[in-house]
Amino acid sequence: MQRLDTVIGGAQYNYFIHAIPHGEKYEDCHSSYHWHLEICPRTSIPTGFELGSGLFVNTISPEQAAENLRSVTLDEDPSTT
Repeated sequence: MQRLDTVIGGAQYNYFIHAIPHGEKYEDCHSSYHWHLEICPRTSIPTGFELGSGLFVNTISPEQAAENLRSVTLDEDPSTT
C-alpha cells in the first residue's frame, strides 16, 4: 500500500474479497479454491467506453506498473525494529 501511495499519490481504493461461492455445484472446487483480496486503486474517472462496455482501459502496461512499484524504497516501520 505504501508503494501504491508513493507511485499513485493519494488515490482512493476499492477492496474486494473473493471467496468460494456456496452451493452443491461448487463442492468440487473447495480443495483448489482460495480466497484472496483484490485492491483496485481509482486513478481516473470512467468515461463513455468504460461505462458503456463495462471494460476498463489501462493507461500503463503491467510491466511498467510493476517496475514503478519496485523502484519505490520503503520506509522502515520504527515499531518493528
